[in-house]
Amino acid sequence: MTGSSIAIHLLRGNEATPYLQDLAKLRILFYRNYPYLYEGTLTGEENYLRMYANSENSLLAVAKKGKEVVGAVAGIALSETQEMHKKQWIQQQLPAENVFYLGEIVLLSEYQKSDLQEKLYQQFEKGVKGLKRYDSIVVCEIERDPKDSKKPANSLSSEVRWDGRGFVRQPALNTYYSWKEVGDLKETDHLMGFWSKRVL
Repeated sequence: MTGSSIAIHLLRGNEATPYLQDLAKLRILFYRNYPYLYEGTLTGEENYLRMYANSENSLLAVAKKGKEVVGAVAGIALSETQEMHKKQWIQQQLPAENVFYLGEIVLLSEYQKSDLQEKLYQQFEKGVKGLKRYDSIVVCEIERDPKDSKKPANSLSSEVRWDGRGFVRQPALNTYYSWKEVGDLKETDHLMGFWSKRVL
């Protein structure tokens, strides 16, 4: 798939291996901004992302302009994510075997207002449907106070990002993730909410 000299490739399992470092760099750049304000490390990101290359049940839609990776969407079977991602399903005894977890949508800043994010997501969803064993996709988003003083004027709400793609907020699945925000001395807990979409 191509557009404006950008090619999108859909990869599965260990096909993601050559892109893990690029994806780690994108995550650090992307999540450093509001609403996450996440201060990550390249080593930590690469260790986290290795789960995609180590599983046959993962997908990576990657956008390249020439040799440069400018955006990506990555996900994996919910049952194979880290414990913090699936603990709500475990605690509430919800079935997870047919759920696909969308882990990240990340782009370089110059592409974030283009249609590239939507093209990447559509390719990713098409890939999930093609696996023919997952009936829903879930994504976990930070829940910031709408009146947060750190919020930029042009920041989009979760509703704008996910309602438009057919996702529905699941209020019973709130959880907390901990990370260090940019400029902070220690990690703090952040309220996270889940959104889901039926795909089969």
